[in-house]
Amino acid sequence: MSKTLDVGFRGQGFWAFDVVSGIFLKHLIDAAEPRIADQHEPCLAEAVGHWRFNAICADCGLFLDENWSAEQVQSVRELATSACALLSMRREISAEEKSSWSLLDGKGVFPRGYASIMTESAIQLGRAIIQLLDVSLPEAPRGTWWFFGTEDGPPILAKRQETT
Repeated sequence: MSKTLDVGFRGQGFWAFDVVSGIFLKHLIDAAEPRIADQHEPCLAEAVGHWRFNAICADCGLFLDENWSAEQVQSVRELATSACALLSMRREISAEEKSSWSLLDGKGVFPRGYASIMTESAIQLGRAIIQLLDVSLPEAPRGTWWFFGTEDGPPILAKRQETT
């Protein structure tokens, strides 16, 4: 299982740390579930199913549907903003807590040996996802790519491995 996952939407994207992504996705799901219950949005219910899987398995990237309508993109954007607000109420999340979340088949977020993760990392990732949905994420300089959700602070530019 990879430590990183691809986050892409309509031709733009970046990479994220899977533990931080799992934490953000758990809060995104928490924000989405009341809307699904109240408004019965099948598209959103389908996305939540994907996000549950993505939160525990990074190998498939993070689900953002290329075919979402403008209204659906706006809905996910609002939920991501709500998830960031939920995360901002806390400083960190312990390994025990994130492992105990029942996101899919009783599984939680794999902590990868981290005793805790600062919520600021997940908030930065959420803001990057919002920028991706808004098509306002700055393009990474040639030969590099963005990496969000690190415990080291702000997003970093990593040298892209060229394939031949």
